[in-house]
Amino acid sequence: MDRVDRAGGRAAMRRRLLLSYLSLAAVVLVVLEVPLGILESRREHDQLASQAESKAGALAVAAQEYFEHPDRPDLADVIGRYQGGPGTEVTIVGIDGNVVIQQDPDAAHEPAVDARAVTAKALAGHPATEERRDEGEPVLSASVPVRTAGGVVGAVVVSVPASAAEHRIGVLVAGLVAVAITTLGLTTILGLVLARSVTEPLADLEDAASRLGEGELSVRAAEGGPVEVRTLAQQFNQMAGRLEELVSAQRRFVADASHQLRSPLTALRLRLENLQDEVGAEAAADLEAASNEVLRLSRIVDGLLTLSRAEGTRPERQRVDAAQVVEDRREAWSALADERAVQLRVDVDAAAGSRRAVRVVPGHLEQILDNLLANALDATPAGGGITLRLDGDRARVRVHVVDEGPGMTVEERGRAFDRFWQGSARRNGSSGLGLAIVQQLARANGGEIVLDEAPGGGLDASVELEPA
Repeated sequence: MDRVDRAGGRAAMRRRLLLSYLSLAAVVLVVLEVPLGILESRREHDQLASQAESKAGALAVAAQEYFEHPDRPDLADVIGRYQGGPGTEVTIVGIDGNVVIQQDPDAAHEPAVDARAVTAKALAGHPATEERRDEGEPVLSASVPVRTAGGVVGAVVVSVPASAAEHRIGVLVAGLVAVAITTLGLTTILGLVLARSVTEPLADLEDAASRLGEGELSVRAAEGGPVEVRTLAQQFNQMAGRLEELVSAQRRFVADASHQLRSPLTALRLRLENLQDEVGAEAAADLEAASNEVLRLSRIVDGLLTLSRAEGTRPERQRVDAAQVVEDRREAWSALADERAVQLRVDVDAAAGSRRAVRVVPGHLEQILDNLLANALDATPAGGGITLRLDGDRARVRVHVVDEGPGMTVEERGRAFDRFWQGSARRNGSSGLGLAIVQQLARANGGEIVLDEAPGGGLDASVELEPA
């Protein structure tokens, strides 16, 4: 599940990086291409309007003679000389707005004037241009006034087709769109490459950090990718190497100390036991107390070694039948319980029948129950009982060890997991490490231990674990 989450996180990071690249490319394209398209469109229209105005101005000079001397020039010849380009339409109107002459060389019939707005402005003495549509085709009309000594006497209107200009604008826009699509496509490809070059080394580093956190101290991250990630991986590897050295040194020390202490402690305990048969009653009591202290010291050494191993590793958890482990521990401890006149019972909740399997490191649940049973036997008086109970729900499985001893106060339960702490109910010989070991093992398996007051007195020590 963790690997799936990490893979999903890497994919999400790649998507965010790619989206940032595409967003930046899109902003640059908009900033560059939109103004370019607008400027080119205006340039095409201005050029077309300039051509139409130039023709209209030239025709206005020729039309001036006609209005001053109507019997001299032939306007049809004048229009024919100044017309340029296919589809160009020329119209000359008088001051009253009536058409004097109108010529469209591409039309089979004489067209009607449809440039009323520009014509009205020209008759008022102001040149004007207008874009309109004639039979669905774009047309640009330019109108200039015809002036004589007496003032404005008419207007010349030149209409030129704008389809060629619109076509060129359309080609330009299509080119800009093609450039934008190509740029975004290349950005996507390069963005994926760049995103992978960043996320893959980070993913390796994340995986290495996760494995290091699980106790795999020999893991090292691949030193690749960008300079910043490479530097981070190098620093991580230096940290992991130093941590491995420190933990290995601690483990060696604990192992060596335990090995060196066990043999002399065992020899000392045997010598004390042999001396008990050779001395008087008063000295025998002192020797027995000394032997108990040696036994307690041996337990402390074993407990410290167990704690050291539990803290330094995170082995892989597996599916374990909790009900079977509970039954096995009852059988293993039944002889000692009978010797102390303590009844050892097992109570498996029927509702937990389908949830009896838990995810733990093999052997850890047995160590947990052994420590809890040892404490419960120390606290339970002769004639009492200890109950091993298994219950739970969909989220957790709980294994209880319930004794019938004096129990613990709230303050004692708060300190119960401190190392070497001993409550009033513990017998001589206890190491004070049992509950600390249980807590460490439970947390190493994603669980937790809880101490509660048992109904009717005593202590209910329950370990919550993840169901398999």
